[in-house]
Amino acid sequence: MTVRLKPKALERVVERARLSPSPMNTQPARWHLDAEGTVWILADPSRRLSIADPRGFDMRLACGAALEATVLALSELGLGVARTQHFDRGAPASPVPGLEPVARLHLGESTAPHPLAPLMDRRFTWHDGFARANPDQARDLFDWARLHEGLVLVLDRAEIGRLAERNDGALLRLLGEPDYRAEFRRWLRLGAPDEPLVDGIPASALGLSRLGTRLARLALSPRAAPLADALRLTERLFAESQRSETATAILLFARPSLESPLAAGRAWLYRLLELADLGFQAWPMPALLAQPEAASEIRRNAGIHDGNRLISLFRIGVPPRGRTPPRLRLPVARLIV
Repeated sequence: MTVRLKPKALERVVERARLSPSPMNTQPARWHLDAEGTVWILADPSRRLSIADPRGFDMRLACGAALEATVLALSELGLGVARTQHFDRGAPASPVPGLEPVARLHLGESTAPHPLAPLMDRRFTWHDGFARANPDQARDLFDWARLHEGLVLVLDRAEIGRLAERNDGALLRLLGEPDYRAEFRRWLRLGAPDEPLVDGIPASALGLSRLGTRLARLALSPRAAPLADALRLTERLFAESQRSETATAILLFARPSLESPLAAGRAWLYRLLELADLGFQAWPMPALLAQPEAASEIRRNAGIHDGNRLISLFRIGVPPRGRTPPRLRLPVARLIV
């Protein structure tokens, strides 16, 4: 039996599905309801990180996470999906000009709410220092990682410290490139009066004080960048290793090399929701993966075989009790097109 979704129901679905993660909180996914009542997931190419993600892999990974979040949100309304079309290659004409088709959901018979659906409220990205995990949490984390092929936990404190320092070095090298620095600045919300707090990474999430935020705006500006680097101001503002070393572990997330980014994104969301259920939150380390030699070495040291691709590196830990970051999300009206 085919089910036609109504516009009001789509609003409720998108309200939930927009909580899915995306690199730098760019939120590239858009939703469209066609005349047949099917739901299209579309990618907005203007939200792609053109310097950090030139091939659009991470954008489609985020859209895959949004796709799975849509399925979970539909289940909360008692709606199932009869058929899902992935558009990795040879996509049809877009129902909305300027946007790229990612997937199309044909709704079917009713279903029970998925057990992971409520966890979308509890998952967030934590950019500050972590609290110490208790022994039960650490054991649960270890047991969980063993259940999933392609997950590797780095638990050795010395290795965590080494990876944290290497990530800082990789980030500073990237920030030394003017185009990357400009893109990085574009997605940081550093308190400019005209900046809407609906996307990107806010200064508060980075642990920047009011003075630190002003200095970050200055350090990332093209004119002041050379002096900021020479004075090591950029390093002091954006180095993460001290906070990274408080992580319980570093998690490597690998998937089959031939798997589409959409399918990988769906699995990515599941793993992050399961982590939240265990009381852990993640903080990505994309700078290391941006360096092919470093990524290959990490994959090799972790024993990830050649048939798998290293998708993400995360610092994971338990956020301090009672602290949650601001959740910046675009309004539903902008996401339904």
